[in-house]
Amino acid sequence: MSKPTFDVDLRAVLDAMDSRRARSRQKSIGASEVGGCRRRAAYRLSGTPVSNPNADKSKAIQGTMLHKPVLNALKVAHGGIVELKLQRPGVISGSADWLRFDPLELPILSDLKTFGAYVFEARSRAADLEVAHDYQLHIYADMLRHGQIAPKETRLPVEPVDVVDDGRTHTRRVPFKQSTADAAWRWLADVKAQVERDGGPQFVGRDHSGPDNSAICRGCPFATACWGWNPDTDTRE
Repeated sequence: MSKPTFDVDLRAVLDAMDSRRARSRQKSIGASEVGGCRRRAAYRLSGTPVSNPNADKSKAIQGTMLHKPVLNALKVAHGGIVELKLQRPGVISGSADWLRFDPLELPILSDLKTFGAYVFEARSRAADLEVAHDYQLHIYADMLRHGQIAPKETRLPVEPVDVVDDGRTHTRRVPFKQSTADAAWRWLADVKAQVERDGGPQFVGRDHSGPDNSAICRGCPFATACWGWNPDTDTRE
């Protein structure tokens, strides 16, 4: 039940809304984390509790809020299935943004990414596709190709879909390469093997420079466990 109030904390309202989303409560690793920071993936694979609940998630929340209406608009204009639920049991699960079909009925997988204006110009248009984004697309495409549709997904038959992969941020087309999908699965398997071999996620290498220097680390759900960082005081303990 809503409460009448004179003062409104918009960030608190958005954070509360975000925390109710299934993705925010997700404990298993997601495809978007493959190819990023190995230590973060290790914490996720180990089931480490989130230790940075006060991280500023405003940009991520804005991106999430844009996703649904944009994907629905694309579906209305061009058909297809949005937020397609996929699952490789015991390994990974998630939702592919948009599966559509070209005029020859060839399936195309698309992923929507949102960036700030400066990042968009510097990274999404001019730079190579980030490894994590490339891996995410290929993991979802490979799951589709192997018919790994989540049991609760009823909009697509549980059978293989041979995907021509199309990951577009701006107007970028990425042909599916089985070798890239294999590299993504190896990356995930290697991190998991190191956690099991060495006795915990704290022995897996980091891929960013810490909350003192990296906004990515300050927004990481495991910043305290990883760096001993106190988000309330913005210092290391």
